[in-house]
Amino acid sequence: MEYKMKIKLRTLKVDIFLFIVLFAGMFLILGINNDMAVTTLTEKISESNQQVLQFCVNRISVRLSQIEDYMFAYMVENPDMSVLRYDSENMAARVHVVDDLSGMYANYGDTSGFFIYMPGTDFLAMKTWKLWETLDTMELRRFIAEECESDEQMISWKTMNINGSEYLYHIRSYRNQRIGAIISLKTLQAWVDMDALKEFNDILLVDKTGKAVLGREFEQIPINNMTEYRYYYDEDGIKYIMISEPLSGTDLIYCGMLLNKNILGNLNRWQFGLIAMMIICGIVVMLGSVFLYYSIISPLNGLNQAISGFASGELDTKIKKHSIHYEFENINESFNYMTEQIKKLKIDIYEQKIERQSTQLKYLRLQTNPHFCLNALNVIYSLTLSKDIDMIKRLVLCLTRHSRYILKTSQSKVALQEETAYISNYLEIQKIRFPYHFEYVMEIEAGLEEILVPPFILQTFVENTFKYAVTDSEKLKIFIRVQKICMNMLSIQIEDCGRGFSDKVLDSIRERKRITDENMEEHYGINNILERLDILYKEEYKAVFSNCAGQGARVVIEIPMEAGSEF
Repeated sequence: MEYKMKIKLRTLKVDIFLFIVLFAGMFLILGINNDMAVTTLTEKISESNQQVLQFCVNRISVRLSQIEDYMFAYMVENPDMSVLRYDSENMAARVHVVDDLSGMYANYGDTSGFFIYMPGTDFLAMKTWKLWETLDTMELRRFIAEECESDEQMISWKTMNINGSEYLYHIRSYRNQRIGAIISLKTLQAWVDMDALKEFNDILLVDKTGKAVLGREFEQIPINNMTEYRYYYDEDGIKYIMISEPLSGTDLIYCGMLLNKNILGNLNRWQFGLIAMMIICGIVVMLGSVFLYYSIISPLNGLNQAISGFASGELDTKIKKHSIHYEFENINESFNYMTEQIKKLKIDIYEQKIERQSTQLKYLRLQTNPHFCLNALNVIYSLTLSKDIDMIKRLVLCLTRHSRYILKTSQSKVALQEETAYISNYLEIQKIRFPYHFEYVMEIEAGLEEILVPPFILQTFVENTFKYAVTDSEKLKIFIRVQKICMNMLSIQIEDCGRGFSDKVLDSIRERKRITDENMEEHYGINNILERLDILYKEEYKAVFSNCAGQGARVVIEIPMEAGSEF
């Protein structure tokens, strides 16, 4: 074979060395340092601001808890409330309660008002102050009356909208009395220590749907996993870092918005510079990757596909000559020459092997058939001596079926239902020969009728059972089971209650020697079966010969399942 080297071919070592020198240093310096630095700085600042926001929100939560405790204590301990529980029409008690509501301003003037309601009566006392908008009193009274009719204890503060204004309210229940407080969300925002939160660009109050009910109107705020900071972009595309803290006792969440550019400060210019450098590096990497693909990866893929195709039996596989490197060109030409030679050699060997296996399989089948014929002639001879015409007719019919199966079965595999029908016919013949000396059980799993098996695979072992295990003193039992195991394996199991295999026979089977017993008699049947299985299934089958726990022999053969028409 002649190799022709192109003038402009370069070696693979030169290209790989240039690629490593060009990109290794750039990626080592600019790799992940920028992102790690920005992430670390953002985390530290976010943690600090998270603590500040948490402190301020906790102060509001404490104030709300104080209001809840005060309302419940007033309702339980106030003597006028006790009187009204038993006499809701007592005017003096009603007047005192209304006066008490006015007096609550002294200690709880930072709220928007209180109210007391008794379901089932017309008594609704309400006192409001410091309202940021003019309330529709009738609408508010109607809303309070509806909310207070329920007997369920309100667990958390809820929001309501009256005349376009947002309020927070809470109702405490005790027996047939209700007391509640109203707080404008703008008043609630006034409780926040804005000096402590001056680092934030915006402070939002968000409801459970993600809508900002107070503060700047951002688009829908994502409220899942609110314990961690996250990035948020407004409608103008400005990037914020959002820090959240739930307001305990309510469905509201405080969100602090930090401009991302303010966090990095002067580092922004360095960051933009690094990003630009990384973009340039990315472009260089992309161009380098394209070059590597066409100069190295593509030839390697072509070689790999050619090898895989050749290994799977595509003997005409060739590699196209398109590489610019001398090494790949040399490999491609060598591979094409090698595959051509292997193809010729494999075809010659394959044809010889097929011819040899076909001859061997025919020889093994011829060995199997005469073995049974001799036994059948002995049975016919015995019946003629007894002049049992009906039994002779029955036997002749069985022998006819038996011979028909032998003569028509020239294939290397047959359907399982044909093989089981044949072995049932064989056992009927043996029933005539040994009418009281044996019984058998055959279990065939449903759905396996069309699975292909080697012909006479059952008869060989059943025939050995009659040859070595039948006695006049004990009744022989034969058990045959065929079932599916694993994903696509067929298990054939034959057991009897005879003497079982001798140690010498088992050793010969394990060592794959010619099988002979203590009398040096060779077991052609077992040898034939194993050799046929070797030819048909190679290493894909499994044959286990053993003795049962009590007594008797056991043979288990596992072969690949093959469905369809006859092989």
